[in-house]
Formats: sequence, structure tokens, C-alpha cells
Amino acid sequence: MICFKLKFLGSFLMQQSSVLMKKLKINIALIAMIVAATAAFAFKPAPVVQGKHAPVNWFYNGTASTEAAIKDGNNWDLSNAGSCSAAGTRPCEITVEDVSTQEDLDAYLDGFTRAQILAMSPNRKP
Repeated sequence: MICFKLKFLGSFLMQQSSVLMKKLKINIALIAMIVAATAAFAFKPAPVVQGKHAPVNWFYNGTASTEAAIKDGNNWDLSNAGSCSAAGTRPCEITVEDVSTQEDLDAYLDGFTRAQILAMSPNRKP
């Protein structure tokens, strides 16, 4: 009789521990899902700014120093065809955002005077 009670008690404890293990596994899985969901929604994505481009460096490769020549987008290029210095009558380089073609640069420069364009250029061409 005692042997039967011990077997029954052992069997009962095994069932209980099996149920507890299942519950523990379910709880651990739920906690892992909650942590993953919290981590996934904890950060905001970086805002996307429409129409913004990286700054573009334009080099003046024209030979004339008149206002019309300096404002002409065809006289500017993305590569420098000469050397720049601290003195001179022509701009060397300007940095502009949202302007990636010579046509756009032509329209952009149309809003400035020769003096303003020279002020945008930290260096000059003789």
C-alpha cells in the first residue's frame, strides 16, 4: 500500500512538474515577444526630407569676369580646370544645395549679383 502511494505521489509530482515546465516555457516565450515588440517600436525612423540633396561644389571654368559670364551655368563645372588663389577677379568655387545640373545652376545664379557670387566663393581665379 505504501509502495502504491509512493508511485502515485511520484507520478503526480512528475505530472505537476511537466505542467509547470510548460507554463514556464509559455511565460518565457511571452516575455520574449513583449521585449521584441518593445524594442521594435522603441525607435522612430529618421525623417525623409523630400527634395534635399547633398551640397554640390561648382567650379568656375569661364575666362571672363563679367556678371553675365559668372551667372552663366555653362561656365561652371563639377571639376576644377585651373588653380584657385586668394586674389583674382573670378570666383573659384561655390557650394550649393539642390542644384545638380548646369541649367539649375544658371537659374540659381540668376538671383544673385556678381558681388554676391564672389562673396559665396572663398577663393578666386586670376
